[in-house]
Amino acid sequence: MESLLVFLSDSVFLVGTVLLTQVAILAFRSKVKPVWLRWRSAESLTAITVSAAIAIALGLEVAGLLAVGAAPLIAILASPAIYALVTWGVWRGFGCRQRLALADQGLSPFGRLQAGRGPV
Repeated sequence: MESLLVFLSDSVFLVGTVLLTQVAILAFRSKVKPVWLRWRSAESLTAITVSAAIAIALGLEVAGLLAVGAAPLIAILASPAIYALVTWGVWRGFGCRQRLALADQGLSPFGRLQAGRGPV
């Protein structure tokens, strides 16, 4: 039971990392940004934070898979595949393609979408 809980908590961290990455991409692609996002150091700090979070998420996912009994090689190979599936799910589930189009048009990418056709 404890090993399953470890795996689930590691998977939640992985999903949070994917969400953080998508939000950072949308925020930096948007033409309407708060002042602090225009600082050069904000981009660097965000890139370092997202990169570190991805590395930690993959490592935790490997540890979670090992905790539930997966073979080490399977755990190492399955973690990036799980990350890719979660990223694909977040991309499709939150309409990131439409949100990127909104950001490129100068609109806020964080508004509600109406059936994938644009902001409400």
